[in-house]
Amino acid sequence: RYWAQWRGPLATGVSTTADPPLEWSETKNIRWKVEIPGRGSSSPIVWGDRVFVSTAVPMGMTGTDQHSARGGANPRGMHRFVVMALDRKTGKTIWERVAREQEPHEASHFQNGTWASGSPVTDGQHVFAYFESFGLYAYDMDGKLIWEKDLGDKRMRNQFGEGSTPALHGNTLVIVWDQIGGESFIVALDKRDGKELWRVPRKE
Repeated sequence: RYWAQWRGPLATGVSTTADPPLEWSETKNIRWKVEIPGRGSSSPIVWGDRVFVSTAVPMGMTGTDQHSARGGANPRGMHRFVVMALDRKTGKTIWERVAREQEPHEASHFQNGTWASGSPVTDGQHVFAYFESFGLYAYDMDGKLIWEKDLGDKRMRNQFGEGSTPALHGNTLVIVWDQIGGESFIVALDKRDGKELWRVPRKE
């Protein structure tokens, strides 16, 4: 019924109830289409009548320029890290929030990388938008910021970029923070206030 996290309700990429079309084109089996600013390879999530997406938008660019900005560019320039809620029936923007404005400290993959690769997750009451080095943000369903958490800057290898997604279990958000040249760890946060519940080291 809903798609609340990366790879869906069972984390398998499969729905037990959906009956999607098996083929589509620019005109066939498309209900609506909307342009999203910037670049993001995170998965959309769906709850109720809303679709939530995240994206990283290079500042000072407009139109098609903001879509062609590649991760390997240096300097990378300031970006807006954006969370959007779209109407499920029409694709119209219900709300849009700028979580942070910052210049990425490292590159991402030149062709395929983005700085919005971690997918949001929702419990139906909150939307947790995760930009890794650029923060974790908890919003209510109407876009009000409830809390935010900064875990620091990740150090990645060979411009592979960042792309992990939180897992939500009950009231606990679990984050895997794997990096090079720094301490890797798994951390659990209370979804209600962002407070750290526990942290354990994770070796390469």
